[in-house]
Amino acid sequence: MKRILVIGGGFAGLSAAAFLSHKKFEVILIEASPRLGGRAHSYFDNETSEEIDNGQHILMGCYEHTISFMELIGAYKNLIVQKSLEVNLLKEGTGKVRIKASDIIYPVNLIAAIAGYNALSFNEKLLLIKFFIKLRYIKKDSLKDLTVSEWLNKEKQTENLRKCFWEILAIGALNTSTEKASAQIFYEVLKKIFLSYSDASAIILPKFGLSRTYCQPAKEFIESNGGKVITSDKAVGFDIHNNTLTRVETNKNVYSSFDYVVSAIPYYSLQKIYSISALNIDINFNFSSILNIHIWLKEIPIKENFVALINSPVHWIFNKGSHINIVISDADYLIELSKDEIMELAVSELHKFFGTNWEDILNYKIIKEKRATFIPSNSIQDKRPKAQSIISNLILAGDWIDTGFPSTIESAVKSGKDAADIIAG
Repeated sequence: MKRILVIGGGFAGLSAAAFLSHKKFEVILIEASPRLGGRAHSYFDNETSEEIDNGQHILMGCYEHTISFMELIGAYKNLIVQKSLEVNLLKEGTGKVRIKASDIIYPVNLIAAIAGYNALSFNEKLLLIKFFIKLRYIKKDSLKDLTVSEWLNKEKQTENLRKCFWEILAIGALNTSTEKASAQIFYEVLKKIFLSYSDASAIILPKFGLSRTYCQPAKEFIESNGGKVITSDKAVGFDIHNNTLTRVETNKNVYSSFDYVVSAIPYYSLQKIYSISALNIDINFNFSSILNIHIWLKEIPIKENFVALINSPVHWIFNKGSHINIVISDADYLIELSKDEIMELAVSELHKFFGTNWEDILNYKIIKEKRATFIPSNSIQDKRPKAQSIISNLILAGDWIDTGFPSTIESAVKSGKDAADIIAG
């Protein structure tokens, strides 16, 4: 039986190891940090005695690879799954509006959702419906070299339509501005969400902290199938002979008894172990940051699991039961601000929408993820590498390789599944 070494314990590495161990390969997974999860983990905060996520993550019904992975490791029960798309949004001066897909047969349910979205005028609703009807017939090549913003201009999407729909969707999915993002990659996202099946657009949330939701179940699944999961074991060097990876050195061990290695770490981490250019990878990612602000209040201002804010620097607010988690995507312009400055912005927006004041706040935690996602610009789409590297037994995984998706959990899990499929033949 083939022996596999997986480097990296995020979604990509855990999914690769889970699918491989399920096929009864001998798997060892090593992770550099003391905890699993990569950019999607939780930790115990001593001050609040609570488990806190380093970042809030939304899954969707169209995340077929992620759902398959969660089912495999027995973690699907740890998810809150909408039956169909429902998003509550807050608009200053208007109050609460809602996008809710009905139980009518697809795609009529999505048309009904647009028709009932009162943040848009009648003509804007028609423009949006026309866009989605046209989407089915658009050729991807016709969008080559266009940004999302240029595509929306071409389709005559109004400023209000952008603010109330497109920016919420695009920035949430791509974590960058519509002026930077590739129209082609956004086209793939839209097709997956809106042109697949009735519950593809449904939103899925973790029921617990991320580590409890998927990291621990994945570890237990891998180990129950004969695999090993080792943390605090950082890969630092590769030995390659005759186009074959023969030895992986870590800060603690040396691994050589393997047939394949799956590198499931970010490209900048791989670059520290072995030259990216020596792997014939010619790519230079720019990254976009995300701010997560956990705030404990005297009273939670929302009853819903989450709400989106329209025309606000705050994009999402999640109800965590004991506190709220504010998410600001595409946050490069805020990332170097002090904690006090960031909180002034957050409290200002909370006051604007809910009347919240400083005296209502009991505690807060700010988490900055500076390299949360790569920017899916036109310049990098054709340069993302395939899973099979030029080294015969080195398989690449991670949301940055050529999965057809932007930097999402689904991209990471798909890359892990693809790596497992290559090895399994």
